[in-house]
Amino acid sequence: MLRTYILAGLAAATVSAGALAQSDDGTRTPQLIHAPLPDGGVNIFVVGQDAFGDMFQEVSLLHGLERERDAEVAARIWEERDNTPPLFLLEAARRYATIAPEQALYTYFLARMRIIYDARRCVDSSALQTVELVDQLAQADIAPLMADAEMVHAQLSAVYSSGDAFTSTTSPWWICSSGDSAFYAAQNDASLTRNEWLKLESQWPAIRDAMNQNMLANIQAFATAIAEQ
Repeated sequence: MLRTYILAGLAAATVSAGALAQSDDGTRTPQLIHAPLPDGGVNIFVVGQDAFGDMFQEVSLLHGLERERDAEVAARIWEERDNTPPLFLLEAARRYATIAPEQALYTYFLARMRIIYDARRCVDSSALQTVELVDQLAQADIAPLMADAEMVHAQLSAVYSSGDAFTSTTSPWWICSSGDSAFYAAQNDASLTRNEWLKLESQWPAIRDAMNQNMLANIQAFATAIAEQ
């Protein structure tokens, strides 16, 4: 099913996200679009059924809204955080950075956890390369906040304790479709069955455990660094 929301009173951007509904067998039929660049080059995106290209275009619309609307845009994205791909949380984080630094870091770390979790559930490991690519959406605004070790430690700890990292209801297809296998499928007008792009659900707990252990190690590393100052 698709869940859509529109920024209140403003028909400026629409955000949609696909979840693996019970009636959805998980089969995906990606397509390619060619987006011209100002320098004459071309960007090629995989689109279809809320694929990476679809979501990137939606976030780009939000990204282009004036900064005077930071509070409004961030709040609307935050309200829908469990129903939209975590890519949108990066946009919320960059907008919170100027008005609520602690919330910005919490949102950023939550986004990172969810993005990595989605990518690690993809059969195609090349989708992991997209994690650092999309991170650039927020880096200019988030990087200055990272200098405050105590605030970083506090917000990392808050995300870890909340358990929110794994509560999203959206399908990982948005990032799995950024991998090589989806691109080749689109080139060949082919479909991917659920098991061809998404790991078995029985594998997900181990992924969550490994991520939690890694996050806990990062929290402890920051605690040590702060103690040694």
